[in-house]
Amino acid sequence: MKNAVILRVLSGAQSEGLRTWFEFAPLVEGRPRRRPDHMMASAESAARRARAHGFETDDEVIDYRLR
Repeated sequence: MKNAVILRVLSGAQSEGLRTWFEFAPLVEGRPRRRPDHMMASAESAARRARAHGFETDDEVIDYRLR
């Protein structure tokens, strides 16, 4: 089974309010590669989607900030 991590994606300026969603990111050469084709409401739903696509995830969630 392939490995992936769960990203908590933060977008927007703090003064305007951050938007937050979760994605799974497959590990490619040991580094997460975003797949922004999905935006999930929770880490659990992102992990479920990863498993449905043949990926194994752990319980860690990594914060990822969009500029």
